[in-house]
Amino acid sequence: MYLNSTLSILQWNGNSLTKRAAESIKHIGNKNEAYDVICLQETFLKPGKHFRLLGYNIVRRDREDAKGGLITFVKEGLNFSEVKLQMNWKLLLSSLT
Repeated sequence: MYLNSTLSILQWNGNSLTKRAAESIKHIGNKNEAYDVICLQETFLKPGKHFRLLGYNIVRRDREDAKGGLITFVKEGLNFSEVKLQMNWKLLLSSLT
C-alpha cells in the first residue's frame, strides 16, 4: 500500500515526446521531482512506439491518423484503474483508489 498525505501531479503538453525525448526525460524523470501522477497530452506517439518511465505504470491513448495522443504515468504502488468511456472523446481517465 502506498501511504502519502499528498498527491503530486504534473500535467504537461509533451508536443512530441519522441522529438523532445531528452528534454521530456530530464523534466519528468528528475529525481528531485517525485510526481505521483504525470499526465501528458500531444505525445504524438503511435501504436507500437514504446515510451517507458521507470517506476511508473502507463495508460495511453495513441492517435493513428493525426498528431495528438495522451499518456498517464501512475507511480508504482498507487492503486488505480483505467476508466473506459463509451464515447468517442479524446480524453483519458484513470481512477486512483
